Amino acid sequence: NLAQSINIIDKESFENYASNFISEYDYLFYISPCGVELEDNGIRSVDYEYRIAIDQEITRLISKYKYKIKGFEYITGSVEERIKQVLETINS
Repeated sequence: NLAQSINIIDKESFENYASNFISEYDYLFYISPCGVELEDNGIRSVDYEYRIAIDQEITRLISKYKYKIKGFEYITGSVEERIKQVLETINS
């Protein structure tokens, strides 16, 4: 609900539409932004406050639809550690 370029009705419609597909996935990975520096690559926002707000929105949506999620993994650490965690989950 944070994107200013999308009206609220379209945001709610997309959320409802997307929530119908959560149970189709074997895993949902939440990749924590903690420990990762913001990178100015010309596309990604480097606004720290916005990053926090986005993370809070993702967390809210996960809590709201967690009952539909088959496998949920919270991923943290360095890039290498994050890759290892994902691979361990999908290969187990």
